[in-house]
Amino acid sequence: MKRSYLLFDEKPLLLDRGLAVLIGLNKAIVLQQLHYWLQINERKGHNYYDGHYWVYNTIENWKTENFPFFSCDTIRRTFAALKKKKLIITGNYNKAGFDKTKWYTINYKKLEKMQKRFMRNAQRKAAKGRKDVGKLHNTIPEITPETSPGITPDIKTVAVAKATAEGSASQNQKELDGVMGNTRNNPDDVKARRKSKKWRATFEADETHVTLDDMNAVKTAFDAAWYRLYKNSERPAWGVKEMGQAKDLIKRLRTVTRAKLLIDYIFDNWPQLKEQWRWKAADPSIGLILMKVNLIGEVETQRVAAEDSASHRKEWR
Repeated sequence: MKRSYLLFDEKPLLLDRGLAVLIGLNKAIVLQQLHYWLQINERKGHNYYDGHYWVYNTIENWKTENFPFFSCDTIRRTFAALKKKKLIITGNYNKAGFDKTKWYTINYKKLEKMQKRFMRNAQRKAAKGRKDVGKLHNTIPEITPETSPGITPDIKTVAVAKATAEGSASQNQKELDGVMGNTRNNPDDVKARRKSKKWRATFEADETHVTLDDMNAVKTAFDAAWYRLYKNSERPAWGVKEMGQAKDLIKRLRTVTRAKLLIDYIFDNWPQLKEQWRWKAADPSIGLILMKVNLIGEVETQRVAAEDSASHRKEWR
C-alpha cells in the first residue's frame, strides 16, 4: 500500500504542518485520521476491496468517535471537499442493499502529485525571492529582539518589497545618510559621506549574492559582541535599515567571516577606538562598523600576527 510521508501511523491525532498548508487545516485533520484507520485495517487485513483498504462510518459516528470538536455539517463539508479534490474515494461495500453507509479510502497517488506540485511551486518562489533580494537593496522584514537571533524559514518569510529602481536608490541614500548620524556639518563626516558614495556605487555594481541567513549571521555576531562588552545590557533593536547596512557590510567585505572579524575588533577595542575617533554616540552601531570597513586590512594583519605568535609559543613549549 502506497503511503505519503505527510501522514502519520501513530494513534494520537497528529498533524503535519506541510499537509495543513497543502490542503487546509480541517481537511488535513480528517485525512490524517482516515489514514490512521486505514493503517489499522491494513495491519488486520480487514476491508480490502478493489485494490484498496477501506473505512466505513456515518457522519454522526465520525463526530462522536473521531471529531468531537467539529459539527456534523463541518465533517460532511470536509469529506465533500476532499472528494472534490479527488483526495479520497468513496464506495459502498455493505452486505445489506438498504445500508447506505459510505466507505472511504485515500487516493495516495493524487496526494503525492499535489505534494510534488506544491514543492515545485515553493522552490520556484524561493528562487525568485533570492533573485529579488540580490537585486533590491532594502527588502528585509523588520527584525526585533523578540524575533532574533535567526529566522527559521518555516516560521518567517522574506518580504520582498515592491520598489522601482528610483525608489530603491532613494532608500539607499536615506540609509547612507542615516549612517552619518546627526553630525553632517562635521568636516570628517563630509569626507566620510564622499566615501559612502563610492561604496554605494560599488554595492550597486557588485553582484555578490547575500542571503537572509548571511545577514542574520552578522546580526548574531553583533549581538554576541554587544553582550561581551555590556554583559546584561539590553541590545538595540534592528529594523530594515540595520539589516540593509549588514547586507552592505557583507558585500563590501565580500564574506560574512570578515564582517564578523571587523565587528569583534571594534567591540573588543571600543573604549580606545571611541576616544580615538571622537565618536559622539555612546555605543557602537552597525552603521559605524560599515563606515570603518577600511580597517579590515589592519585587523586581518593583527589576527595573522597573533596566530603566528601563538603558534611560535606552542612550538617552544
